[in-house]
Amino acid sequence: MEPRVAAITVTYDRPDHLSRLLESLRDQTRPVDAVIVVDNSSRDDVTAVAAAHAEVTLLRERDNSGPAGGFARGMTFAFAEGYDWFLLIGDDDRLAVPDAVRILLDRAASSEHPVMVGSSLVRGREVWPAGGWWKHRPVMAFAHPPRSAEYEVDVTTFSGLLVPRAVFDDVGAPWAELFMSWEDYDFCLRARDRGHRIVILDRPLVEFQAEREIGNYAPWRAYYQARNSLLVLRRRRVPIEFVWWLLFQLKSLLVSVTLDRPAARIAMRLRGIVHGLRGRTGRVVDPSA
Repeated sequence: MEPRVAAITVTYDRPDHLSRLLESLRDQTRPVDAVIVVDNSSRDDVTAVAAAHAEVTLLRERDNSGPAGGFARGMTFAFAEGYDWFLLIGDDDRLAVPDAVRILLDRAASSEHPVMVGSSLVRGREVWPAGGWWKHRPVMAFAHPPRSAEYEVDVTTFSGLLVPRAVFDDVGAPWAELFMSWEDYDFCLRARDRGHRIVILDRPLVEFQAEREIGNYAPWRAYYQARNSLLVLRRRRVPIEFVWWLLFQLKSLLVSVTLDRPAARIAMRLRGIVHGLRGRTGRVVDPSA
């Protein structure tokens, strides 16, 4: 039987981006069998956007649970509904080619054992390698571009990542209490530690619709980056990884001085460090505030 694929996305106040994503899913030569949209209590109404696509199942969160909570709910729902594959994709992504789903499925089907499959990413006029390797710290592929038709990684983002049901059954859902940041790395690392592989195709199948913040991101992001990276490492309990984390935080604090709003950046990062040490989870800093 043809495998059943559910595309899962999490949205919050971006109806235009969501609409373009849904259109790219609808235009696939091999359509997905369902689209699960988790709405994180948007202030902008996304109901009309979802209603324009008959294949959409809209799951509304009572509060903003972030990407971590949204993907956890969406994957849990898809698993309960019996779907074989979960296509995890951001609401500000879109499938760049009409046969993207077919290409990902064909590569997945060619492996003897279940494998997660992603692709390189279109960002503006550039094509970026996706994912990276875990060498007791993340080493991202865009910093060391591989030169092969495909390559294996240890971690990647939920930007068009095709996940087999067997991985969810073995690993469970993303860590919902992280709210946002590192929920994808944590999921990938747990899958890797259970023996599951991630393959990235050097084909630009997914495009970012919006400019993604790299380096000079909003100050509140520093809180979740610092806190959640520490929470993930605390679960892993590998001493050398804490050394990397500490050095990275010190470097980030120094870099903050050279960016705009340095006091806010430093305060947010220090707060995240303290909460990470205390084990605090959930939504603490509201991105919409």
